[in-house]
Amino acid sequence: MFPTLTEENLMELGITAFGARKKLLAAIHTLLANEAACSSLPSSSSSQSSSPRFSGSAAPGAERRPSNQW
Repeated sequence: MFPTLTEENLMELGITAFGARKKLLAAIHTLLANEAACSSLPSSSSSQSSSPRFSGSAAPGAERRPSNQW
């Protein structure tokens, strides 16, 4: 949706200030450029698969508190 927004669309949404429209369009353009740059990077999933993932439990030896203390 955002890539297709135009100045006219922003005016219809009530963003009448010229500077605000330009800032929004520039921010959208920057986000899209960053997204394109990130998608062109090689996937790091292979390096993450060998690292341990959070299991949802506390680390060995970690202090546990009863839930009624909060």
